[in-house]
Amino acid sequence: MTSDVYRSRWEAVYSAASGVVIAAVLLSHAVVEHPGFPLIKLVELIAAAAVAVVAHRFYVAGVYVDEEGVTIMNPFQRMRLQWRDVSCFSVARYGRWPAAAFVQGADGRRIPIIAIRAAGRRSAARVEA
Repeated sequence: MTSDVYRSRWEAVYSAASGVVIAAVLLSHAVVEHPGFPLIKLVELIAAAAVAVVAHRFYVAGVYVDEEGVTIMNPFQRMRLQWRDVSCFSVARYGRWPAAAFVQGADGRRIPIIAIRAAGRRSAARVEA
């Protein structure tokens, strides 16, 4: 069983790189700047771990499609739908993004796909054209 992945590669790499840089800065700051303050060091190490987890979730965000259905991996939600439960895919405005991909469920639910969206109005114009 093979799976195709759909997402913005640039955004996935950018998210991962940003997370690595921020986590590295927090880790080094915790170790170098707070050697005598274990509680502050612990808080900064936990923050670095949280940043790394969130960056990883943004990195793996996307749509994974196989013969049985579609898996939507949003940063804080994972949803698996069988093909019989999918009505269509669409593009519409979502939050601050002028164009984002959606999965329309057979039951009427509209599920946003965070990893597939236009970054700005110019991109949205190209999507709608």
